[in-house]
Amino acid sequence: MKTAILSILFIGVIVVECSAQMQIKDALVKRSEVKHEGLGPASYQDATPIPVKSVTLAVVFSALIPGTGELYAGNFETGKYAMMAEAAIWITYAAFYTHGNWVRQDARSFAAERARTNFNSKSDQFDVNIGNYLSIDEYNQAMEANDPAGWLKYFTDNVRRHSPVSDQEGKKDFADYYAWEFKNFQAKFVTKKMVVRGRSASIALVWEAVRRPSGAPEKIDMVGMFELATSGRIESMSLYFDTAKTAKLFTEITAATR
Repeated sequence: MKTAILSILFIGVIVVECSAQMQIKDALVKRSEVKHEGLGPASYQDATPIPVKSVTLAVVFSALIPGTGELYAGNFETGKYAMMAEAAIWITYAAFYTHGNWVRQDARSFAAERARTNFNSKSDQFDVNIGNYLSIDEYNQAMEANDPAGWLKYFTDNVRRHSPVSDQEGKKDFADYYAWEFKNFQAKFVTKKMVVRGRSASIALVWEAVRRPSGAPEKIDMVGMFELATSGRIESMSLYFDTAKTAKLFTEITAATR
């Protein structure tokens, strides 16, 4: 997105520069024509000399600050529009740049607060990967809306999920599992810490839930191992936790729903 905006601004600058230089040339040609217009041989002695303007210097002025070349050439009536267009382009760039930095800092603060993420000496790609893994927070929002699709959209079609009590492979199995989980629990993930290496991440999580419809509370500490696909979506998810406690919970829920 940032690259596209910068490209548009660059093209805008080039268009303004080319337009300004053409206007400079036209202005200098007109001055030359005015200098000789209507003057016969006898009139040259009485003509007031018009200073000769350098096309090269005018172009340099215009290249540095569009509009100043026209001012130098004595045709600022058109040059002022080039100057205003240039100012508008740079103001737009500054606005996008400032907003982008604000969004980036806000995202970093969120990551640092929720997952104690350290951004010191990290590349821009690290920011991107952190942003993809923070989509785990969308699990909580999807739970609140009771909409598994809001969570499933962050996973690839060939996603693999592993845990000590169940395994799923492929989007259908994955979707069926979370349809079951969303039906039987009102839950949320609490992220404790996140360690990212390339497209891989280890995340310390707490799964806090209440059973539906009884309202009995449940809490499971776990570590999640995640892998991102090149698309930025999650393609592998492995969860590790207290197997005996969780197996007992899942057995009880399965028996109750039969």
